[in-house]
Amino acid sequence: MMTLLKALTDLKWLASEGNNSYFQRLNFIKMKTKTAINASFLMVCLFFLTSMVSVNSTETFEGVFDGKEDYGYNFIGINEEDEEYTMTFQDIDESLLKTFDLKSEKLIGSKFMVTYTIKSETLKDEDGYEDEIETYTIRALNKL
Repeated sequence: MMTLLKALTDLKWLASEGNNSYFQRLNFIKMKTKTAINASFLMVCLFFLTSMVSVNSTETFEGVFDGKEDYGYNFIGINEEDEEYTMTFQDIDESLLKTFDLKSEKLIGSKFMVTYTIKSETLKDEDGYEDEIETYTIRALNKL
């Protein structure tokens, strides 16, 4: 207890003698540490908030309907290098199936502008590993 009182009186003496540069330096170090801690905390919060949110983005695609399979609705598109590729959509708004009967073969070969969303989810399997699942859902169809 006595050493604590002596240390406090020594600090009081240093402050009263005009040795403020030590205290100013100490204050500056405290401020830098607080700023670094606050910035780190904000970055960690931002990382967790963005990684936990399931992503839903809306995009469009122009392609030719190629039929329905068990795993989804297939459309063939052409990329920038004039190469064909297949887009598979796992889901479709039920109201669109009333207008466009994609379950039959009548529309195979028809060209469409497809508006769709991609929903990304992170799921854990039975071993504890995380797996990112993307579900492509057709939201709008326009026959071209």
